[in-house]
Amino acid sequence: MSKQRNDHPLKRRTCTLVRILSCPLLLFSSDVSSPAEVELPAIFGPNMLVQSGKPIAMWGWADVGEKVTILQGDKRLAETLGAGKGQAWRVELPAQQPGKIADIVVAASNTISLTNILAGEVWLCSGQSNMQMPLQKGPWSWYGGVVDAETTIREAGADAGIRFFRERTGYSGKPSQRPAGEWVVASSEIAPQLPAVPYFFARHLRSALGAPVGVIVSTFGGTILECWVPPRKLEEDTAHKQARTKADATVAELRPISKADEEAVSEWKKQSQAAPNGGGQPPKPTPQLVGGQRVALEEALALTRSGLLYNGKIHSLAPFTIKGVLWYQGESNAGRSIGYSPLLQSLIEGWREDWGNAELPFIIVCLAGWAGSQGSTGDALDFAFLREAQIATAQRVDHVGIVSAVDLGDRKDLHPPDKKPVGQRAGSWALANVYGRGGISGGPVFGDVAFLQGKALVPVIANADGLVLRGNSGFELGDSAGKFASATAKLTGNRIEVVAQDIAAPVALRYAFRNDPECTVYNAAGLPALPFRTDKEQPTAGQ
Repeated sequence: MSKQRNDHPLKRRTCTLVRILSCPLLLFSSDVSSPAEVELPAIFGPNMLVQSGKPIAMWGWADVGEKVTILQGDKRLAETLGAGKGQAWRVELPAQQPGKIADIVVAASNTISLTNILAGEVWLCSGQSNMQMPLQKGPWSWYGGVVDAETTIREAGADAGIRFFRERTGYSGKPSQRPAGEWVVASSEIAPQLPAVPYFFARHLRSALGAPVGVIVSTFGGTILECWVPPRKLEEDTAHKQARTKADATVAELRPISKADEEAVSEWKKQSQAAPNGGGQPPKPTPQLVGGQRVALEEALALTRSGLLYNGKIHSLAPFTIKGVLWYQGESNAGRSIGYSPLLQSLIEGWREDWGNAELPFIIVCLAGWAGSQGSTGDALDFAFLREAQIATAQRVDHVGIVSAVDLGDRKDLHPPDKKPVGQRAGSWALANVYGRGGISGGPVFGDVAFLQGKALVPVIANADGLVLRGNSGFELGDSAGKFASATAKLTGNRIEVVAQDIAAPVALRYAFRNDPECTVYNAAGLPALPFRTDKEQPTAGQ
């Protein structure tokens, strides 16, 4: 295994997470024993926000034959019977108008009152750490803090129309039915803990629509896509099944060696602490698991948890009525972009099946730039290939959008602080494509590239209003031998002319196709063009 792969900063970050997740005490499910009286999942609770304009799916548990009545004031909304242990009763409540709605009472042998409820727009925000990153770092998170956090936090107290369901379940070997968590009202007090991208997304929608906005947050830092895909969908993916078989074999071979190393280090620490001051320190044991074996074990352990976050976190949320999904994940799959796009499509299809909506909108965040993934040689393209897989998914699957965070990265920080534009861009896409508000919701789109007389001509065929180049870089030209060189760009009307001094006869063009690229092509809405290339080079292991 190459040195670049062993030293990959993202691999080192995920190493600690993998070791943590290997502890059985931290793999938990929210399932509990059969209730003795009527019970609701936590997503139905005080301060909740339900989707307006659509029937509301509601479920819970009660003893077999127990009559369950759902009331709103003196109006009977629904009635059903309990089905006993492990079998939820389900009802459909009538659609509600946006705004504050009357308390809902669930009555059986006991009574549950749902108070301070709003109806509005509900979105599920899921993914890994950049979706989870809070507005401010604190005891609740070792990382976080956005640009102008103090102002954002202060402003959060001005409007109680934004609500968050902070889901708190985790990995599970079987599908969970009871999500743990609570609804909270966005306020200056709670805002520092709120995830930044979902908060700015909700605020953008709230401002434009005037309706309350609720966000269900289901995230887990450092996790791979495979953890979030429904197991039934993974079973349909031949490539994943082969990778999983290989991962299981790797774990069986290397995990005992890793445990022996851990036990040796633990014993060494005990002996060192017991040794008299000034001498007698035992030599530190030499690890048996080295180099590429350690990286292979970390990747294999992650794959053995495929589907477990879906089981523990997502399955329990459906069919709570939602408007759409905002998805920000991919950093932990960088280096394994082959197969990412079909798996992401499987995730989308599986979640849509769970919610019974084949057109459920999905918005994908295209990964932010990060130089830390460049490795020792500076020419890695793992993030570039992963972004390409994200873009391909959005182009192939109906009702899926993609918004760019590429230009909002931080060369030295995997968790860039400029999160407000990410949420706003996602909100603008939703407003235009889900709510029919119109407007430009994406960056400039390139058409077919022509190569002639030592240059490339790049037409911009969509979202070109106010087209501008913020500098003349960001492009590369390649020759027939596969050599690429930095190029300069000039804008004429809606066409970009690209030349490179070192490429006399270009046959390929790339734009922003680097791990931490320069983004220079924008439109009047301030939205950047997505990464783009004409060549067909495929990613290799380590990229």
